[in-house]
Amino acid sequence: MSEVVNTANSNNEDTNGIALMQFPKEVLSRLQPDLVLQRHLQLGLRPTTLMKFNEFRNVEEQSNDSLIVNHSTASQDQDNTNSNNSGDLIVANNLLKVGNMFIKTDLSLGITAVETGNIDEESFAPIWPEVTVDRGRMGAPTDEEMIASRQLYENIISGKYIKQKSLIISKIGKKHLESEEVSYEMADDEDNDELLLENKNKWCFVIYAKINVYSREGPIFDHVFNSLMLALQKSRFPSVYIEESSIDLQISSKKSFNKKQKQETKRTFNMKFDFDACNKLNLNSDIAISSNFGVIYKDPTMAINALDEQESNEEEDAMAIEKENADFKKEPILINDISTDIEEQAILSKVSIACNSKNYKSIKLMNGSNNEKISVQQLKQALKFSKMRYEDLKPTI
Repeated sequence: MSEVVNTANSNNEDTNGIALMQFPKEVLSRLQPDLVLQRHLQLGLRPTTLMKFNEFRNVEEQSNDSLIVNHSTASQDQDNTNSNNSGDLIVANNLLKVGNMFIKTDLSLGITAVETGNIDEESFAPIWPEVTVDRGRMGAPTDEEMIASRQLYENIISGKYIKQKSLIISKIGKKHLESEEVSYEMADDEDNDELLLENKNKWCFVIYAKINVYSREGPIFDHVFNSLMLALQKSRFPSVYIEESSIDLQISSKKSFNKKQKQETKRTFNMKFDFDACNKLNLNSDIAISSNFGVIYKDPTMAINALDEQESNEEEDAMAIEKENADFKKEPILINDISTDIEEQAILSKVSIACNSKNYKSIKLMNGSNNEKISVQQLKQALKFSKMRYEDLKPTI
């Protein structure tokens, strides 16, 4: 340790005998993110990416239909060939690349009983998301993952994207035992059709979203929301049927311990997905694209210190410059698309805006401190940039 100090004293020692310490930029960005960001602001650039303040990262949708295995195989065998690791059948997916970050979204379905009398025209369905930021660790979900999942759940409901009635299963088919064909038109002379009529409009789909984030860069909520919207836009829901052979099952039962078992016939209603007859999900509203912005105030003293180090080391000149610029006001800067850890840590005032071609779906604003609040003018600029961002990503969506 002493050798390191002596070396630093010999190489970086000023006239007062004070040793100067130097850090690599990677270390300094973690120790003093505010200082690193302020120095870059003086140059008109952003750290690491060297983007301008009003620039966004490049977004590419790399999803394709080949990621989903042939639906006919899944409909016949009902195996996991068209499923994720948890065994859920995937009906839509999306792979979004934002800068160096990848976001993978898988939509799967479930079925639950519902009381149609309690559903009105203004009831909107949620999506049950699970956001995971892959960092090579195991354990309970982090606060960031739980907050992002909760915000996605609330935004889907408040955005009124999916009507609850559009998820109700209004038609249930039947797979015949002899022909192995699925028929969705019920005949009046068949006894089994009574069971289908009894269960009509009593079941509805439930949508689950599994979202994985790889190579995280900056806040994740806006980008996982966009990936979820793109997957939801191209989702196709399968038809539902039951097998004729499974309607009446022989089940062994006994009423007491001493009595022998006897066979009883019990009616069952085991539903299966038919991916050969898929229907596109009708959204109640156009999908939205979310963007994030941050406001930080450029400190004029950073420029003074840099000028003082380069041109003069005299204390009187530095004091004169500082006095002359004592009344300088900090200049607010609006930064689009917070994309690095340095920006995320240093910028405390943030706003997230989701919009489509018609209106704004959500605006989430957070002021970090009283001295660096987001003004009305900066909010107007953010609203304008969010609309431009939506128009820019239109060819992608």
